[in-house]
Amino acid sequence: MKNILIISTLILMLSTTAAVSQDLPKVEVTATYDSLNQKILLRWAPNNPRFWLLANEYGYTVEKYFYQRDGELLDIPLRRDILIEGLSPKKLDLWEDIVQANDYAAIAAQSVYGEGFKLGDSQNGIISIVNKQKEIKSRFSFALFAADQSIEVASFLGLYYEDFNVNENERYLYRVFANVPDSVLRADTASIYYGPNDFTTLPAPVTESIAQKDRNIVLKWLSAPYRNIFSSYIVQRSFDGKNFKAVNSLPTLNLDSGPSKSNLFNTYIDTAKYSGKAFYRIIGKNTFGQLSPPSDTLSIEKLKPIDVPLPQIDSINFDKKSNNIFWSAKGDTEYIEKVFLEKAQESEGNYQLVQLDSLPRDFVLKDHLPDEINYYRVGITARDHINYSLPFLFQNIDSIPPSKPTFSEYFVKDSLLSLSWDANSENDLAGYRIYKSQRPNAEPAMIYDESKLDTVAVFAENLSFTNNERYYYLVAFDDNGNASELSDRFTVELPDIVPPSPPQISSITKIKDSVKIEIIYSSSEDVESYLLYRKIGNSLYKLIHQFGNTTGQIIDVVEIEGNYKYRLVALDKAGNEGVSKAFPFKVLFNSKTEFEYRVIENEDSYEILWAVPKSTKVNKVKVYYKNENQFNFIKEVDAAKGILELDRKNRVKENIKLIFI
Repeated sequence: MKNILIISTLILMLSTTAAVSQDLPKVEVTATYDSLNQKILLRWAPNNPRFWLLANEYGYTVEKYFYQRDGELLDIPLRRDILIEGLSPKKLDLWEDIVQANDYAAIAAQSVYGEGFKLGDSQNGIISIVNKQKEIKSRFSFALFAADQSIEVASFLGLYYEDFNVNENERYLYRVFANVPDSVLRADTASIYYGPNDFTTLPAPVTESIAQKDRNIVLKWLSAPYRNIFSSYIVQRSFDGKNFKAVNSLPTLNLDSGPSKSNLFNTYIDTAKYSGKAFYRIIGKNTFGQLSPPSDTLSIEKLKPIDVPLPQIDSINFDKKSNNIFWSAKGDTEYIEKVFLEKAQESEGNYQLVQLDSLPRDFVLKDHLPDEINYYRVGITARDHINYSLPFLFQNIDSIPPSKPTFSEYFVKDSLLSLSWDANSENDLAGYRIYKSQRPNAEPAMIYDESKLDTVAVFAENLSFTNNERYYYLVAFDDNGNASELSDRFTVELPDIVPPSPPQISSITKIKDSVKIEIIYSSSEDVESYLLYRKIGNSLYKLIHQFGNTTGQIIDVVEIEGNYKYRLVALDKAGNEGVSKAFPFKVLFNSKTEFEYRVIENEDSYEILWAVPKSTKVNKVKVYYKNENQFNFIKEVDAAKGILELDRKNRVKENIKLIFI
């Protein structure tokens, strides 16, 4: 219980400010451990430009609480040390030396102390305010960027602290907050639990690919999983696989955000002029200036650039439902890797791939599904280069029918039937015909023949037939009168307006804190589900359970005494209802007592705590969980135990209920 009390106190310390508003400006903090110098490093940053300006003025305070030693929580009150108060950016005259040696220091100094916009008299107040806000946001962004790239700059900006008073067997709670008065701006406090044993070594970056593009080498590595770990990357190159040197004078940054595929990787282009074999690897760098182990090494043989030959189409002929495209290439074909044929309806249209192949010996490509009008072009690839021929027009005589169409869905309202189908993609499509039959194998009759491209047709149907199924077929035809095959049979089921026979509630029996309801199913074969409704006293009926045809009895957890009534409703496929008679039942409880209890959320479980005075006669606690408007019994434990751990699974704590007996 002592550990629980300590944890609750610490959680309260962390959440008091956050509970006021989730939209308050706040400081975000992170930590790491320097095992060589035996110190904990703290880095923080405000998340709001105006808050940053005020924090620079009023300074930051860093507090430290000793809350764990040798894995044991320490007694309350926890020891509290104020590590530093009023920490703010260093005065301008102290920046001179670091600005000369560190480019990021110049960026940071300009962000904090640089001159602002000089606005003319012609600018009105609105423009002045807008420009000032843009300036503050830019200063804020550049200052935090510079701090992420240099820990020395972060220290000069008042965003860094080193704690040397640490022991490997201890764990601490650090709190960082700006000393801005609430009357000026209310802000949240940053907190982090950290100790030397929390330190983990940085992961090695994961390389994705390396390739030659023209005269350059393009290196690609995975960055999305490490966006919150590394602030920049160092790209190294070696010509012997052993002696690596950085090739990027400035660190490679990841400025993208979001889940799009293009943001999963970082890319570096090495424009150095060399030929032969080279080796590359990546090293990550975090905001504390710590370097990761190097990634796996990628090697590449850089080739001399080549001139890709230019293809051209010489002639086209039609042979056995296919177009044969004869082509040639000007230049050396030695480096050609792939040849492909593309087709479009217009010379500048959207070309689609028709054939992809290695270099054919006879220089002939084929289109086995030609259109009436075809614009062709031939493309060739060599390494990462692509060259296209000029477009070539060829027209075919149309004798090809449209593809077989397909019905997609239907909709019935009253006696009106709406049929929908998928549109055919042929460019010369003229319209559709619809056929209908009353029986599956009967000869269908045409009921629709329209020279238009609508994909919906509406018909009036007689709903009085005993057989409520109809069968439809679809045909597509083009401008030249070519008709497609008959579509697959499409079955339509017309509305069923007859309700199912009512089910019955045969008996209700009280069992402790619940009632058992025995039911008799409807005799109708098209019933899909059952709905059980309940009312208490003069209240309205409320749905408490829905089930299929496999349940013979229902258990309903009752919470209060009173006069209950139950009704059972049978639903068929069409939504028709068969309703049982109301079944009354009076619920009376034996003595039960309510006590307060608390549910604590852990990662994989809930911890439920309660206290029952010894003077009471309560000796059992029953645990229920509400699911689909019904409380289900989970387990029963001794009341004196005072604590229970419950698997979390997909449960939410608001649906957990305890009953004391």
